[in-house]
Amino acid sequence: MIVPKIRISVEKKRVKTVINELKNQGCRVVENVSLQGRAVDYMLVSKQGVHAVKVCLFPKRHNVFLQGREEDRIWHYYVAYAVGPIQGRFSYPLEGPPGNANKHAMNNPVMEVEEVIKTLKGKVDLGNKEVPFHPVIVFVPKIKAVRLERKPDSRAQIVFTDQFKAALTKQDAELLSSGEIEQVCKIISQSADKPQNPTSVA
Repeated sequence: MIVPKIRISVEKKRVKTVINELKNQGCRVVENVSLQGRAVDYMLVSKQGVHAVKVCLFPKRHNVFLQGREEDRIWHYYVAYAVGPIQGRFSYPLEGPPGNANKHAMNNPVMEVEEVIKTLKGKVDLGNKEVPFHPVIVFVPKIKAVRLERKPDSRAQIVFTDQFKAALTKQDAELLSSGEIEQVCKIISQSADKPQNPTSVA
């Protein structure tokens, strides 16, 4: 069995590997974009538009249960602990988290990414052409259980690392030219709280 720290490291590397593959295919990447106190880890600008990616790190895998509502600013995850002898791995009932667990609060990542996108939409101007933005949330590592109440009109993709590449490549319509990609990338870089240049994630 892979120990938690190694697994987290492996899955974080998987995220970077996928992004580097897309970068080699012409995608432009801006890392660690912060706007008005809200941050995303990667902005990927390609012919399909802009993917705003936020990576959510959890401390463990087998004994973490996440729950929340997309309309709430705060979500909670629970880290189960053993009481008495450990009998195999922890398991969770589908209806909710275990009784013996430490509760932790986290900011709603969907809301954070949507707020960054809203700000950028007001800055990215290509005349009559609308630039599509795609919010993507990645959970690292693949935790035990997730129960989220989604909004009916939600555009956000919430995935584990083994689903990450598919989430970034599901849009196949080519909407931006190479020149427009560079223009959008420049606007995003200069709009960040700390202006930066597109960087490599290798």
